Amino acid sequence: MQPEKLFVSRDDSHGSTGLFTASQIAKAVGVSPRAIRDTLAKVRAAGRLTRGGNECAGYAFESLPDRIQDKVRQQQEALNYRSPQAVLASPKPQWRPLSRPSDEAIEYAHLLKRALSFFLLHRNDTGFKAGELSRIALRDYAQTFGRGVGKRRVERLVNMVIHRDGGREEFNRLEIYLPHESAREAKLKPESRGAREFPRIEDAIEIIQDLASPTPQDRGAIWRAALEEFDACAEEGWNPKEAKSLILAFLGVRVPRLAESANALRMQFERKLAAFRVEGVSALCDRRRERSGRRTRKAYDCPESLSEDERMLAALANSVGGGLSQAFRELYMGVEIVPGQRMQFSAAFRASYGFNPRENKSYVPQGLRDKLRPLLKSIEPLNLGPKAARLAAPSIHRDWSNVLAGDWFQSDDETANHYVWIESETGDYEYDGLRFDVLRPQILPMVDIRTDYVLSFLLLPQPNYNSRAIRSLILKTCMDEKFGLPFLGFYFEQGIWKARNIQALVEWTAIDDAFARSGLELKLRHATTPRAKTVERIFAMEQNITQALPGYTGRDERNDCPEETKRFKDSLKRVGQPRKAEVAPWDGLLSVERYLDQLQRAYERFNNEPQNGKRLCGMSPAEAWKELSGGRAHCVVPDSLRYLLATEQSEQRVTREGLCIRIGKAKRYYYESDRLGTMTGERVIVRWNQDLPDHVVVVHPKSDPQAMKPFVVKHAPELAAMNADQDAFAAARRSQKVFTEPARSLFRALNHNYGRTLRNELLGNDPLRQAGHAHNAVEREHIELANARKSDDAKARKLAHRAGFNGAKIRDHSRAVQELEGFGDLEARLLKQEAANEQNP
Repeated sequence: MQPEKLFVSRDDSHGSTGLFTASQIAKAVGVSPRAIRDTLAKVRAAGRLTRGGNECAGYAFESLPDRIQDKVRQQQEALNYRSPQAVLASPKPQWRPLSRPSDEAIEYAHLLKRALSFFLLHRNDTGFKAGELSRIALRDYAQTFGRGVGKRRVERLVNMVIHRDGGREEFNRLEIYLPHESAREAKLKPESRGAREFPRIEDAIEIIQDLASPTPQDRGAIWRAALEEFDACAEEGWNPKEAKSLILAFLGVRVPRLAESANALRMQFERKLAAFRVEGVSALCDRRRERSGRRTRKAYDCPESLSEDERMLAALANSVGGGLSQAFRELYMGVEIVPGQRMQFSAAFRASYGFNPRENKSYVPQGLRDKLRPLLKSIEPLNLGPKAARLAAPSIHRDWSNVLAGDWFQSDDETANHYVWIESETGDYEYDGLRFDVLRPQILPMVDIRTDYVLSFLLLPQPNYNSRAIRSLILKTCMDEKFGLPFLGFYFEQGIWKARNIQALVEWTAIDDAFARSGLELKLRHATTPRAKTVERIFAMEQNITQALPGYTGRDERNDCPEETKRFKDSLKRVGQPRKAEVAPWDGLLSVERYLDQLQRAYERFNNEPQNGKRLCGMSPAEAWKELSGGRAHCVVPDSLRYLLATEQSEQRVTREGLCIRIGKAKRYYYESDRLGTMTGERVIVRWNQDLPDHVVVVHPKSDPQAMKPFVVKHAPELAAMNADQDAFAAARRSQKVFTEPARSLFRALNHNYGRTLRNELLGNDPLRQAGHAHNAVEREHIELANARKSDDAKARKLAHRAGFNGAKIRDHSRAVQELEGFGDLEARLLKQEAANEQNP
């Protein structure tokens, strides 16, 4: 008896009408929707369908062209669908790799995506000539990978990407560009197709709602069915190795998310089988979540005192932003929220409340309003998201008695509440030949978290800040003799304050045990909510003090900016407004320098003012800094260790481009060093100071493990793209020569000429040799004559210029030289005679 054919379960609910859209057909046959629409342009639609709120044409399978029907039937046969309509209703799932790709494979996928992006975007365009897109793809591949390949290789890569995309045209997905050896596509072995059916596994898969992310219960059901199939195969006399191989191959295709790789799937099968033999079905369930320390949150249902109508009202009011009046009116009159599903209060509920929208459309019974309003108010933050809900939770109150002054330093950024002006050669505004910009600068203060004492601050005349500014603030504070390092560490917010180069500012204390023995061990902590940052209070106090300064924008510029500031800012003359009157910026705004002085005074005033609250209890921050320090002295880093704070460090390999330091998104190259030129391919330790970007300090760990012989590498000059002069190119070539000269010298020393040569003076016959001698003699005579003429020409021009003649009209240069030399001698004798006559009159 022939076994029943194995079918893959697919959801064909979308095809219940027997009609399919062009997009569904395209996904099924693996081509673009545009190509399918062009093919079906002359095919009459069998009806209209609604997809995503849009109405589109629907086609029956029987009305499709024969070519498309054949492709659909091929998909049916290859993927074991029940019918062609099932293929169109639920095309093959989105392709994904089974294993986690390596970093090299991800980098290769990025490059391949960049190389094929233009071709894939325009492959259906008809405006290109024949073969033009292929040539563009070959060129892009060579430019991206730095090497050329053949046309057939690029065609195979394009076909691979299009096949994995499956007609969805989602070419921004990185995984479809992974190489074959990294993608690890799981395929059924040829002998397994149709050779063995697994109905138990099929039944377990059919009840799973989402194969892409199966739950632990779904995984347990699949493993139970797989092990039962394995036992059934053993009872029928199958080879255990062959049965296991067939089952694993089948699971790899049907449930690709069951394991990360084929090897992991095999190991899980063996582990599950051993446990199944001992513990039975209970060993197949994933108990890790139950055995862990984490517990699920307790579920709170709606209060039992709420009736079904009241719950319906609360749910609808919550979905419309807490509007009880709107929800009550819509439910009383009936509303169709979901197409085909009408929601309305029950007849008994409507009968108990009289409601007439013509008299009072916002009417809600007062008792009902008082009952539901607190509930809706309590869940209002949850509608905004988890962060808003966390901020709406009650505050966590802290005991500051065990925190001393100087333990923790804290900082944060603040956009100034004032417009200031700064002189700039490329500014947007002008006055009397002066170019300037108007902006709200960034303020970064460093404060003591226990006493609110403002230690130092930075004023950045720019709209944003970066991690380099944070490092400068920390260096400015910690290198100051008055403050030094904190005793415990820094307490910052998250985001850019968690950057790697900021983390390095505290990691240097773990380099040597000597720091720990001295009690120096810095830490870096991060606040998760604004309420955890005491520096926010300093911002409020500083804004209160400086509010009266010119250019004030208010606490919320969009809503409470003074009209005077707006008018003055609009009155400034922008560059390119010749008819507008010029207005001096200092008439209504402070300069950056004056604003800096005002901030300094504001922080000094705050430091010396008494503050209330349980942390300071009437003391000023300056007094608390002295009295709450516990008599301890702060550690100041000596100049010999200044580089640990002032520099950043990275380890990298020397390439033919030298060294590359990435600062933000920009790259800076360093190679002007003959010593660095001898270390190509070696790993070195690089330190650089962001305030001194013209050079870096390099140490070679192999030859200098104690870092006692560092050397400096200068920054490579950067030339203008199209208008660099010869001097700039000469300087750049000198830098190149410094880096490459050691290799050239070594090449000249090693590249000896070991070839032997032999000159035969009797080669050829006598007539040839005599003719050659005559030819060479004529050439030499011509060359000597040309050189003599060239020399006489230059000499004649020089003598003619000296004598006051026009040397450009000389024809016989040799004769002119003789005449001009005689004229010069005669002139010299006459001048000598005149001088003698003057002495002896």
